Amino acid sequence: MSPSTYFSASYAEARGKFREAAQHAGARLAQYVNPTKGPNGEELTTDVAILGPKDAARVLITVSATHGAEGFCGSGVQVGSFESGIAGELPPGTALLAIHAINPHGFAWVRRVTEENVDLNRNFVDHTKPLPSNLGYEALHEAICPQEWNAASQSATRARFDEFREREGAAAFQRAISGGQYGHSDSSPILPTVPPSAAPSNGTAPSPTRRLAIRARPSCTATISTGWRRHWPGATSPSPAWRSNTARSPSARYSTRCAPTTGCIITARSTARRAAR
Repeated sequence: MSPSTYFSASYAEARGKFREAAQHAGARLAQYVNPTKGPNGEELTTDVAILGPKDAARVLITVSATHGAEGFCGSGVQVGSFESGIAGELPPGTALLAIHAINPHGFAWVRRVTEENVDLNRNFVDHTKPLPSNLGYEALHEAICPQEWNAASQSATRARFDEFREREGAAAFQRAISGGQYGHSDSSPILPTVPPSAAPSNGTAPSPTRRLAIRARPSCTATISTGWRRHWPGATSPSPAWRSNTARSPSARYSTRCAPTTGCIITARSTARRAAR
């Protein structure tokens, strides 16, 4: 089978391939339904496949679609691991926990963010402590998210951007826009002058998706003992789109359940980037 067949052109196709490949590999499957629907009214789910002993001392966790639009690549890697047999080549006492489409809404709608407009990757912070600040964003917030979006407000936004860039410099403007923010939950308008994923929020609390991952973990009874998380270069780099982090998004809460900080985590997205080098 050609590796190209592991990849899909839509979330629905990817989900079908993942479940079929995992079942053929002998994995145990569970699904967690997202409250939203896909572009064709289809049900959206995060699917979890577990392969290996239930009492494994170590668990390898792969996650796809933390940023929804990147799920096409991550899903293909997960499907390929099952179809090729690599998923079963685990050391003794090790299990595989594959979380497919942790952000199914973003995957289905080809958006970076979750259904709450939260950048899930930036939602994984300790919300019991002071959250990071972005003073540049604070200065531009009203221009980024005006109360109304019409010709006058668009003109005012462009003028405010130009003035900030002229005064603070291009690098400061880029940091203000792409650095993310945790102070505003109203950063959601889709501005015609920026990508469709503009103005998300990074979340003021754990998102439902983050909680979902925690719910998924009990289906794997192994003791997770390897304490490291690895991302390859670029895996956590910010998007040009505006992001706010006002709450730990639902998607982030799902992921915390599946991938506790004491687990050994390699995101499928990151693995794919390494393989492409």
